[in-house]
Amino acid sequence: MAKSKVFISYSHHDYETAMKLVDALTAENVTLWSDQQIRAGDKWESEILKALNEASVYVFLVSPDFVASDWAMYEIGHALARSKETGAPIVPVIIKNMIVPELLNRFQRIDAREISPKEFAEKIKHLVDVAHDRA
Repeated sequence: MAKSKVFISYSHHDYETAMKLVDALTAENVTLWSDQQIRAGDKWESEILKALNEASVYVFLVSPDFVASDWAMYEIGHALARSKETGAPIVPVIIKNMIVPELLNRFQRIDAREISPKEFAEKIKHLVDVAHDRA
């Protein structure tokens, strides 16, 4: 059985926060994909699509800059379609004060402003374990 993989999406304006959360996930041995794995010369769009199609859990770091991004909205749409097919959870993670878009408001979210990166990672690891058991 393949290992469950987390797709993590964020705005580059939120890079510092995103990397703290990515580091916490890595410390919990969560297999994840972020755009930091795209190498120079790679076709970034096809790399992102491949990662979206391989993910077992979708994590979106929600901020005003994130929701203003057309590409982020595309990723959410793709994740919604894949989630319908596969049951993969979609997890909005609030990292800055804002009103959550209706598109993501139907999913239980994590408020990363109120918990430590370690607590965030533990919550995501639990989802990954459940997704792995379901596969």
